[in-house]
Amino acid sequence: MDKEQVAQILVEIGTLLELKGENPFMTRDDGPAPTMSLAKSSGLRFALTKFLFVLALLSSLPLFAANETNQAAPVSLENYLQKLGYAPIPLKRSHNDQPVVQARIENKTRTLLVDSGWTFTTLDRSVARGAKTLADLGVTLEDSFLGAITNENVTLLPDMQLGKVTFTNQPAVLWNVSYGPSSRWDGVLGCDFLCRNYCLLDCCHLNLFVRGGKLPANFKQILEQSLERSGYRKIALKRLRALGLTCQVEVNGEPVNLLVDTGDFWTVLDTSVEDRCHLFGLGTFFELVGAGGRKANLRRASYESVAFDGVPISKASKFFGVARLGAWNIGEKQGTRFEADGLMGNELLLISQAIIDFDGQCMWVVPDQPKKK
Repeated sequence: MDKEQVAQILVEIGTLLELKGENPFMTRDDGPAPTMSLAKSSGLRFALTKFLFVLALLSSLPLFAANETNQAAPVSLENYLQKLGYAPIPLKRSHNDQPVVQARIENKTRTLLVDSGWTFTTLDRSVARGAKTLADLGVTLEDSFLGAITNENVTLLPDMQLGKVTFTNQPAVLWNVSYGPSSRWDGVLGCDFLCRNYCLLDCCHLNLFVRGGKLPANFKQILEQSLERSGYRKIALKRLRALGLTCQVEVNGEPVNLLVDTGDFWTVLDTSVEDRCHLFGLGTFFELVGAGGRKANLRRASYESVAFDGVPISKASKFFGVARLGAWNIGEKQGTRFEADGLMGNELLLISQAIIDFDGQCMWVVPDQPKKK
């Protein structure tokens, strides 16, 4: 079968939900539950026999298959995921290499930071001046992902458009997001949004993929097989009690747990693991500033090797950052050990070509290839 035939079959594939006569992105009018809708839907319907044939074919294909001349065929991750029911949302990079997205909220364009290390989706108070909070309404909210929400500063966003996808009734905290001259966004898409909407985040190619429901088990198996054939390795992540995902990382052979933090442009470890990881500090680099007035002196520290749960990763730079991160509930503070020893920043996510699966609690990375002698 040549590449044109494969491409045609990929164009025609439908999802299980489509075969059942359902559109996973249709908004349902069943109360204030968070939902999402796609601006355009194909409405394709297929016979089950054809679907099963395509399903078997997909399971044998890498995302980037080779053609007759042993060159990569044009089967992109974006096209592949769209056939599995995902909708792509394009992202951009901030001046600090952080992923940001343009959102339409109350008919105005807003810039939101996509931050996997930020617990709850947040809007600056200046963006939603007339929004009613739970305290204003005197109610509590039952969220499909978080359960009962009692935070009085939470509001429901009637409509929020990201790319071609419109989200309705998404909860968000109203807060003063800006915390320094480098903060140039109107809000933050937090870990709750990324988990609630079954997101995949392609860190290297700046795409956020969302889905209206959980990926069926057989589709998940197909996707994982394709990623493996394309050279990716699966890394297990662990969800924190207060949201956020951590990854076991070996720094100079020593294990640490790092919070996967797309909002942090650089990997930073707490000083409590500095000696154990054989890091060599090089003096104060600059001041680390966080939301709520949190600050810490940041130092550079050289390292020799890094691996994700035993999978070797290329060195993005010669240095990590080291700081006292107790104010962020990371590392150690007044004798209390927290669940994470540091922050995994964007430089590691980019160099490893990470694809983060928030619902599956895993991350796909490309391991370092040893140089040929």
